[in-house]
Amino acid sequence: MWEIGGLVGKVEKLYYNTNNGVRARFARMVVYVNLEKVLISQVLVNGTLQRIEYEYLPTVCFLCGHYGHIKEICLKGANEQANSEE
Repeated sequence: MWEIGGLVGKVEKLYYNTNNGVRARFARMVVYVNLEKVLISQVLVNGTLQRIEYEYLPTVCFLCGHYGHIKEICLKGANEQANSEE
């Protein structure tokens, strides 16, 4: 788990939780991330894509990978759409 968290940022703590209901198994981590770098939305673990959720960063755009807006209002997405229409 430390290696997987290391793909996201610097791991400070790991909390293992299991829930046999809807969420199945998950791990919660405290990870320091550099908000000036692109954030990742998923990692490949044993051949399966696992989604990364940033609990305290509600406005993460996974179109451009930056914090502060969502993909629906991303300037990169607007620029790409304008270029494809030309």
